[in-house]
Amino acid sequence: MFAMPIFHKYPFMKGPIKLSILIAIIITTLVSCFTQGRISQQNTNWTYSKSITELKPFYKVYHNTADSSTIYFAIKPSRLLFINSPQGFVANVKVRYSLFNTIDDKLPVDTASFAFQYTQPVDTTKLIQGSIKLKAPFGRNYVAEVIFSDVNRKKHNTSFLEVEKSYFTSEQNYMLRAYTDSMPVYTNYIRSDKVFYINTNNKTATTAFVKYYRKETAFPPPPFTKGAVIEVPRPDTTFSVELADGTSGPLQLTPTGLYVITTDTASRRGLVVLRTDNDFPELTKPMDVLRPLRYLVSQWDYDKMAAKGDVKKEVDDFWLKTASNNNSRAREVLKNYYGGVRLTNDLFTTTREGWKTDRGMILIIFGQPLSVFKGNNSETWLYSTSGNNPATSYVFERKPDGIAGYDYYLRRNDLLKIALV
Repeated sequence: MFAMPIFHKYPFMKGPIKLSILIAIIITTLVSCFTQGRISQQNTNWTYSKSITELKPFYKVYHNTADSSTIYFAIKPSRLLFINSPQGFVANVKVRYSLFNTIDDKLPVDTASFAFQYTQPVDTTKLIQGSIKLKAPFGRNYVAEVIFSDVNRKKHNTSFLEVEKSYFTSEQNYMLRAYTDSMPVYTNYIRSDKVFYINTNNKTATTAFVKYYRKETAFPPPPFTKGAVIEVPRPDTTFSVELADGTSGPLQLTPTGLYVITTDTASRRGLVVLRTDNDFPELTKPMDVLRPLRYLVSQWDYDKMAAKGDVKKEVDDFWLKTASNNNSRAREVLKNYYGGVRLTNDLFTTTREGWKTDRGMILIIFGQPLSVFKGNNSETWLYSTSGNNPATSYVFERKPDGIAGYDYYLRRNDLLKIALV
């Protein structure tokens, strides 16, 4: 694999170029490159489509120093097209980023494009990986628009990454790396058999402190519930890990629950790691498919189904009854519903499983929004309704999650009860 920078904005120019010509070139370049307008004005509903996972890479942002950061990316080989070449079967990838001060800015503060070529691996289960550097001085947060392109297939994916450099204790100042190959752990959930080590850019720190929360997170309140409270739980236990030059020895998390890793005991911020069941984010056990049904049934019906000896039969009977005893229709509805659950686990898992978040709840119930507009600290989802009724909107606000970072919480009100009827 090799990477080569293709284009960097704005190049240093030499030679006797007249000022008027230089200005004309700059204006023409800016207009041609950024005609889409501000990110906040774009409908980004495709980021929550089930088909988005076809080419969507994993991303991990890590701050190397106060002035520079790295975006690591990885993708399954099966998602890329390998074509025959003198070097064997190769995939050609282009990664372009544009870094914005805010989501409302029309012009980026920096942008660059890189080309990568990968030889088809023998082991197709291993992720194909790469990284790009970006200049992001400490003192503010940024938004990175990253376009990942499969050149051979002529397809691309656009992702929007938060680059948080307001605090030295935010989670992007830490990284988990697999002990076997030192590659980044791209998800913030981890299996019990995963051995890893901690990296931090704080090279002077000699100890990392790990807070452990055992309690399972609850279902989110209904959209029409007023005054949903964000809990601030106390950790069940805390333990320390020795560091040398910002790196720990091999670690393994056994009990399921939430772990927060930090080098600053005075700060709530840190790296969040959710130790899940080993099958997560897949749904393999009867209770995995029963729990998300809580969004569709009453508490009484849910408790009744959970108390039965054969939970799988209860779930199957529910979907069969929903489909008016049409087996084919039941399979279709079931596949669509749990496809949404699986998608939310990929998209929204933070301090809790993705399907238990507010955005996960709405995406599972209503499906892909008609429109999604991103703000600096919010997202607005629009759904069309039948007849002459106006579209229903759901506003999610980015707030502290009460533990270590931030999450998006639904702005609840009574009017949303009508949308659920």
